[in-house]
Amino acid sequence: MYEYAFELVPFTLLLKPKVDYAEVTRQYAEQGWRLAHVVSVPSNEGNGQAIQLVFERPSKGPQDVTRADYQAPPNFNGR
Repeated sequence: MYEYAFELVPFTLLLKPKVDYAEVTRQYAEQGWRLAHVVSVPSNEGNGQAIQLVFERPSKGPQDVTRADYQAPPNFNGR
């Protein structure tokens, strides 16, 4: 069983990433996450797009947010 974390990396109008996705990946890796997929996300406005980074790691069992030892996945984009 695996648990997953998702990180959206938006792009500017010139299609440059607004976030250093390599650094985001390194930060997740330091916490035991592995980059599993990169998904292209088109914009609704048609003025740019984003990518969704999908991270995974082996689950330690059911992740109940009421458990005292539960740690939420990191969120490095400040959301």
